Amino acid sequence: MAQRKRKAGKAAARSAGLLWMRLGDNAGYEEFGLDFDAAALAAAEAGVRVIESWDSVGFESANFRGNNYVSLYWGGLGFERALDQSERLEFQKALKRAAKECRRKR
Repeated sequence: MAQRKRKAGKAAARSAGLLWMRLGDNAGYEEFGLDFDAAALAAAEAGVRVIESWDSVGFESANFRGNNYVSLYWGGLGFERALDQSERLEFQKALKRAAKECRRKR
């Protein structure tokens, strides 16, 4: 059942383009394909540990607030759609794993 949901989520994502992220105002936009784990690792390496709030184009965390938030969305040449609730949860789980991995590397 979980695998079926994952496949359905990936199919929806493909129709909306690729996963894009920008870690605050000083970073450029990076494309992560359909890979939440890679995007989460990049966020964790930049110090993101807990997502404080979500909006339509990304989230805020301790180091990324206000206009310096983290953009995270599906798109091609531009914004196509926000992550839905299940994708946000999937990203948060990936971020938790990535943060654990970053702590191990220290």
